[in-house]
Amino acid sequence: MLDNGRLTYDGSFVASPEYRSRLTLYNRICGQLIAHSRVLQAIDRISRAIRARVHVDAQPAGAEAGLSDNVYKPPVIPAWVDAWNVTDSLIGEINREVKEHGATLMVVTLTSGIQVNPDAAVRNAALKRLGVDDLFYPGRRIKTLGEREGFEVLNLGPTMLEYAERHHAYLHGFPNTTLGEGHWNETGHEVAGELIAARICQMLEANAGGSHSDTKQDESIY
Repeated sequence: MLDNGRLTYDGSFVASPEYRSRLTLYNRICGQLIAHSRVLQAIDRISRAIRARVHVDAQPAGAEAGLSDNVYKPPVIPAWVDAWNVTDSLIGEINREVKEHGATLMVVTLTSGIQVNPDAAVRNAALKRLGVDDLFYPGRRIKTLGEREGFEVLNLGPTMLEYAERHHAYLHGFPNTTLGEGHWNETGHEVAGELIAARICQMLEANAGGSHSDTKQDESIY
C-alpha cells in the first residue's frame, strides 16, 4: 500500500473473513482429504468446472472470470485508483533496483481474451458495454510509465490482435474449454514468444552497438 506516497507493507488481509475462513479446522481437514484422495480430487474438479461454466454462461460480452471490467478504463473507483498507484510505484521501484544492478528492465504487458478476439463484432459489443474506445488502456498506461521512468515496455496486445484477425485465430482458450477466454493456448504462447524474443534481440543489438536506440517491436511476424 501507499502511505504518504511511500510503499509500505499491508498485512491487513490476514484479518479478512475470506482469508480467515481458509484457516478453519473444517477447511484444513477438507483440504487434506482432497489432497490424499484421487476420487475427491476428481469430484472437486468437476464441481469447479460446473461452477465456472455457469458463471461464464451468465457473463456479458467481453467479461471474463477473475478479471474486472475496471481494468479496461482509467480508474475512477477509489480502490482502483489506489491499486493503479501501487502498481505504478511497485514497477518504478523494481526499475530503480534493476538499474542499481547495472541491468535493464523490460516490462511486457500481456493480453486478455477479449482484447485479441478475432471477431470484431464480439470486441465491438464489449467496447459498447464498457463505454470505451479501445481495450488497451492497461498497456498504454504501463507504456506511459515506462517512458516517464526510463524502462522498456512491450505491449503485446495490438500486434497479437493483428495476428488473430489476419489468421482468424483464437489465442486464448482451448477446444475443451471456451475459445477466446482464459489462458493463452499454444498459438498464443507461440506468437507472444516470438514478439518477446524479437524485442530482446533488438535490445541486445542496441546495447552491443553502444547506442541507445528507440527499439520497436517487430510487427511483421507470420
